[in-house]
Amino acid sequence: MMEIRFEGRVVKGKGFYSELVIPGCSVLKNHSVKVPADWPEELRRGSLNVRITGWPEGFSTPNAGEGGAFRLDGDVLIPAFTIPGGLIQNNKLVWNEQTRRANEVPLGASGVRSPAKVWRATLQVPGTELNLSCWVLRRLGSKAGAGSELEIVSHEHIREIYRMPETLDHPAVLILFEGC
Repeated sequence: MMEIRFEGRVVKGKGFYSELVIPGCSVLKNHSVKVPADWPEELRRGSLNVRITGWPEGFSTPNAGEGGAFRLDGDVLIPAFTIPGGLIQNNKLVWNEQTRRANEVPLGASGVRSPAKVWRATLQVPGTELNLSCWVLRRLGSKAGAGSELEIVSHEHIREIYRMPETLDHPAVLILFEGC
C-alpha cells in the first residue's frame, strides 16, 4: 500500500468545516457510494487542520492554485473513496472539471458541488504517544490554507480528547494511505 508522509503543524482552523455536514456510512451506502466499513456513521463537526511545512517529493510549495495540497486533487494518491459534492450539506464549493478549479458560491447558486476525496490517515504528534487513525477529507479545489493545509475529520473531537488547545500549534506527522 502506497503512503505519503507530510510534516507539519496542527493549527487553528478557519471554522468553515464546522458548517459542513459530512455524510456517514449509511447515507453514502444509500447513494451507492462504496465506503469502507469503518467510515463513521456520524463525524464530529469541524476538522483538525495540519499546515504542511515539509512537502514530500513531487509536492511543491503551493502557488497560485497549484502544487501543495492541490496535487491531491489529481491522481497522485488514490483515495479510499470519494463523496459526491451534492451529498455534503452546506458545501459552497462548485467544481469546474474543465479548469480543474473550484469557486465558492452561495448555497442557492447552481453548479456541481465540489466532491471530496477521503484517505485513511495516521496523525502522529512527536513527543507524545499520539498515533491516531483518522481520515483526511479534501474537497476538490479547496483553497484551505492557500493549499498548504490538510483537514482531518473523525468521529471524535480530537483537540479535546488529546488536549490540544486551539491557541497552540503542535508539530505533527500526517501519513496518508492509498486506497482502501
